[in-house]
Amino acid sequence: MKKFFLSFIIILFLVVPAFAEFNGTINFSSGNSIVSGLWGKTAPTYCNTTSDCNGYFCYTDYDDSSDGGKGWCLPYGYTSCAHSSGTTPSWYADGTKVCYSSAIKTCDDGVWSSEYCEYGCLTNSSCKSSSSTTETGAGTGTGTSSQNPSITISRVPEDFNITQNQTATKIVEVKNNGQKNLTSISLKITGIDEIYSISPSSYSSLSIGESKNFTVSFSIPENFTIKAYTIKLNATTSNSSVYATASFIMRVLPSNVTVAAIIIPSISQYYFNFTNMKNDIINLQNQGVNVTELLSLLNSIEKKLNVTNASIQIGDYFTAYTLLSDINNMMTELNVKISNAKGQLPTPNWFYPAIIVVVIAVAIILAYLLIPKKERYTFPPKERKIDKIKKLFKKEKEFRYSYRK
Repeated sequence: MKKFFLSFIIILFLVVPAFAEFNGTINFSSGNSIVSGLWGKTAPTYCNTTSDCNGYFCYTDYDDSSDGGKGWCLPYGYTSCAHSSGTTPSWYADGTKVCYSSAIKTCDDGVWSSEYCEYGCLTNSSCKSSSSTTETGAGTGTGTSSQNPSITISRVPEDFNITQNQTATKIVEVKNNGQKNLTSISLKITGIDEIYSISPSSYSSLSIGESKNFTVSFSIPENFTIKAYTIKLNATTSNSSVYATASFIMRVLPSNVTVAAIIIPSISQYYFNFTNMKNDIINLQNQGVNVTELLSLLNSIEKKLNVTNASIQIGDYFTAYTLLSDINNMMTELNVKISNAKGQLPTPNWFYPAIIVVVIAVAIILAYLLIPKKERYTFPPKERKIDKIKKLFKKEKEFRYSYRK
């Protein structure tokens, strides 16, 4: 029984690697995790960085939002980029450009890169050429006419900065620039979460040539995402064909808490990761791998690290935070390329002979444990002289006893 149990343990030890992850195949289990094999890797489905994925790759969304993080843990090798607002990512072809907030997001070999637009971006994925833009409409919404009702946003807030956990108040002025009185004038805002209030909610009327003000108050939470937001204003009337739009940029800056808890630790961690990747590239180079592309990307990361560090030194934490996001994407890309390069290394000359030796050793162990042993004949022990003498005395004693009877 002991031999059988020991044999089972050895066989299980040999079989387990067959279920573990050696070929990149994964099995999705219930819950937010990925499991591969009995001893395979386990990683959360959702992630913020590749380090969350326990050996898999974190494919981040261009808006840094999946169902449970910034992206999804999946095997290396995807050249498309992920984007979804739900639980399962959709994939966008390499080279795809998307206008998101105030930046142009471009898919580059599975990773979204970001090009910041000073005045925001347009739906055709190009940057705006000026800060505030205003459009007015009357009738069909394509122009104005002195014979038609019309409204315009005559005062638009200038671009401004606001720090996390702070508030700001801005004035938006609307004017009736048409030839008819207007009713039920309201102002709506898009391009940002509802961390603002508008007062009053509406005006019942607006006479020809009259202007009225809306007060917009912004209240930024401590953990609000740091970036530049394109705030779009939309003034409407009871006649939905009469409208006016305008936009401005609001940059959310990091608070002291964010600087201490995120920015400073992140730059330190990225310098540490940079050193490890540099050592990996040097090892690959020593093994004969062409690392020209890897070194080029590594140098770009080093430059951005130095610029980020310089921004921190002068207190420009908004630029530093933005650059950290770019560095993270670049490091993610470099990690993929390093992993691919490691996968192309030739098999060592000793690998296959070592496998053969292991197989032979296991076969010998199993044969010893499983093949039954033959029963050997054992000779009876030799009788000692003293035992013979004792037997004779015993027989003589028994004879005398029977004679007396």
